Amino acid sequence: PAQVEASEDVASVAAAPADYASKVPPAEVVEKAGLLMIFLLVFIGSDAIGIVYQSALRGVGDVIFPMVISLICTWSFEVFGGAMMLRWFPNLGGVGPYIPASIYMLLASLLFMWRFRRGRWDKINIFAAPKAAPAIKPTDLIPEEIPL
Repeated sequence: PAQVEASEDVASVAAAPADYASKVPPAEVVEKAGLLMIFLLVFIGSDAIGIVYQSALRGVGDVIFPMVISLICTWSFEVFGGAMMLRWFPNLGGVGPYIPASIYMLLASLLFMWRFRRGRWDKINIFAAPKAAPAIKPTDLIPEEIPL
């Protein structure tokens, strides 16, 4: 059997708990991390719902509504809202921009769900042939009007 000798390694292991206590994050960091996790959960959960309903709307041919909602909500909440949170509430730090981002994702997913459940997408026929434009006969044009 190997013999264990007292050395400086044993002394460093014995001192580890005291050293570890000095590395525990301050209460402020733990509080902000907990708050950030709440907003991340709202964001990720709402994002999952939004992806399902937005994809369903796009799949049945309703592409304009998701595009407009995404454009308006992204610029108003994520871009401007995030910038304003940093400007008006700098003490929130990195948590600040997640507040409007979570609101954006929650609002957008609720709007997509509302639009899908209304059922107006059922009237969209994505397989309909496009209407043909009337043909122009060469005799219908005056020679000066013929494009070159």
